[in-house]
Amino acid sequence: MEFLNSVKGSVAHTMIHCLLRQSGYLVVSTSIEALVPSLTLRDWAGYDALNLGPELRLLPDLLLLPPEGSARLAEVKYRTRLDRETIRRMLEKCRAQQEHFPDAYTILVRGSSPRGAAARADDLVRVLP
Repeated sequence: MEFLNSVKGSVAHTMIHCLLRQSGYLVVSTSIEALVPSLTLRDWAGYDALNLGPELRLLPDLLLLPPEGSARLAEVKYRTRLDRETIRRMLEKCRAQQEHFPDAYTILVRGSSPRGAAARADDLVRVLP
């Protein structure tokens, strides 16, 4: 199950990357996992043993450079469900990231909508300042 969710998360990340590029943004992958892809092969203990520090561990996924205006950072989160515990854990991670990157956006991509086939785009993708 973890592998499947990882694939879905990668697809969601790529989808957001493409949507932003199509909207005129220059999009740069900035997460530590994007900068050092082999980190994704480590287990949590091996990852923690690197002592990367919060600034690197919490580096948002994307640097967004608009055609005009200021650059922004964005974190892409994919979730298959949004129960209370999932929301609590996600907010905990977002708050930690906001301490180091207060102007970063969080882009939430949901795997499904409570509306089912009647889902609207804003049921599945939300941008949280």
